[in-house]
Amino acid sequence: MNKIWDAITWIATIGAVVIILAVVVAVAGGGERSSFSWHGLLGVSLIILVVAAIASIYFLPTLVALVGKHHNAEAILVLNLFLGWTLVGWVVALVWAFTRPSSSPPKRTQTM
Repeated sequence: MNKIWDAITWIATIGAVVIILAVVVAVAGGGERSSFSWHGLLGVSLIILVVAAIASIYFLPTLVALVGKHHNAEAILVLNLFLGWTLVGWVVALVWAFTRPSSSPPKRTQTM
């Protein structure tokens, strides 16, 4: 539960910073205008929503691993982060996130 809370905290912090920056950009208005611009804020907000949606889809394997308390969640995060941009890396990370270790220990055979 701690890892999930940490991930949510980071996402919320980054989202708050981006929203504050969007408001600052909208208030600044760019160039000669110094009045607040709802049109500018709407455009920046739309960009933020699109980026957030893309990031959510990109990090879906990591979120699945964290929510499912996967024992290799950190490794899935690293795979997702560095190879998720390739479709193969993203699919491998997603499949790995949904796998669970077997409940029975592996059988050992004695060799003589």
